[in-house]
Amino acid sequence: MAAFMGPAVIIPLGDPMMTLTDTIFIGQCAGTKELAAMGPANIIFSFCQYIFQALQIAAISLISDDLRRGQSTRAEHTFSVAIGLAVMSGVAVMLLMEVAADQLIGCTGADPVLVPLAASYMRIRALAQPAVLLTMVCQGGQLAQQDSRTPALAVALSVAVNVCSNLVAVAWLGLGLQGAAATTVTTQLLGCAVLVLVARRSGGLTPGLRLPSLPDLQAFAATMGPLSVTYVCKNLCYILLQAAAASLSWVQLAAHQAVFSVWNLLAFTTTPLEQAALAFVPAAAPGWQQRATVQLLLSIAVVIGIACASGVLLARRDLAYIARAYCVTLSSLWLFMWLGAKQPGWGLQGVWAGLVLFFSLRCCQSLGRLLWLGRGSKGLGVDGVQPA
Repeated sequence: MAAFMGPAVIIPLGDPMMTLTDTIFIGQCAGTKELAAMGPANIIFSFCQYIFQALQIAAISLISDDLRRGQSTRAEHTFSVAIGLAVMSGVAVMLLMEVAADQLIGCTGADPVLVPLAASYMRIRALAQPAVLLTMVCQGGQLAQQDSRTPALAVALSVAVNVCSNLVAVAWLGLGLQGAAATTVTTQLLGCAVLVLVARRSGGLTPGLRLPSLPDLQAFAATMGPLSVTYVCKNLCYILLQAAAASLSWVQLAAHQAVFSVWNLLAFTTTPLEQAALAFVPAAAPGWQQRATVQLLLSIAVVIGIACASGVLLARRDLAYIARAYCVTLSSLWLFMWLGAKQPGWGLQGVWAGLVLFFSLRCCQSLGRLLWLGRGSKGLGVDGVQPA
């Protein structure tokens, strides 16, 4: 597990690292207005990324189950269907962003003066959306095979190229926000190509591009249904917070964008715990091996965060509870932000207070559920089945 989690630390940091790189170069080499314009556009990109995490998690879960049963051919088929869904969804998202960029930016509540810049940035970055979703699914497929090294290498290469490209396009050539967007698109396409090529030669599953049949869609929908509710609620929570920030002045929004980019990077460092739970808990033999795996993950989580509690619940297929919990979190956060907005001097302090509340609620709900399920010594089986 240590060999898995070491490289896995790098994987979820790819997109936050590229966003942080863009933020640093725009902040240093462009202007406050361009830095502020990144905020509304990144709200939309983050929304898409979180929504389609349901597809990535479903791919990890279904492929892991197939491999646990020794059905490698079925696992390869599932992987291929997930790739087909990712490409189809990515093309649809790209077309939506290209056609309705101004309207999408306007929905964030951004200052109208920022809309043209933010929309231009969005239209350029939208070109890579098929590659972004394909990358997420391919990463999920490799993680389901307990291979974190291949996607980690692809992410590391992408980030390195992104930094070098920003040095040229933004710092040297002075291309500003459009240059930063173009470098991100280039590196996302490169990272996707490298991941696909290396994964196909790694000796594991070798998926292709397969359009889903009705049974395939039903299998994914059974997992993605509650997950979609979960990630929609999670996204709406972030939109509440980011929209509150977008309604502030340019200077405050630029300050928020700079700090949020750093925070977002650090927030993803605990994601490997969740991924390890999804990859290792289903693969462990029912009984003491599963209980020992869960206890090990939770012990690590106590040291660096409680993030893997959600991953263990996902591995147990406790999807209905997770969906209900996020609905409660969304309702609570909305009430908190609505009441807070009426207070004088709310500003950025209120936005970040809402962020603290959001994560506190998630932590209490996930950890509380695990403690409840584990109150007996045999309460942490997969698929809701009591292990022997």
